[in-house]
Amino acid sequence: MEQFDDKLHCVITLTRELALAQAKKADEEIAAGKYRGPLHGVPWGAKDLLDTAGIPTTYGAEPYRDRVPPQTPRRETSP
Repeated sequence: MEQFDDKLHCVITLTRELALAQAKKADEEIAAGKYRGPLHGVPWGAKDLLDTAGIPTTYGAEPYRDRVPPQTPRRETSP
């Protein structure tokens, strides 16, 4: 993503350090036998519509250019 974003403009906020920290944690968990399934450790991206604490969330709109939510909303899960 870092390599091609200047050309593609497909990322609003790239969280490289967070991704590397999460990958390291996943590697440690897997090595310790705490395997969560076939997607454990696979990196993923979220649209700029999901509030995430401390990460700019602009909704792709100019009025929200500098918006950084203080917390991640709790998401309800299915029973």
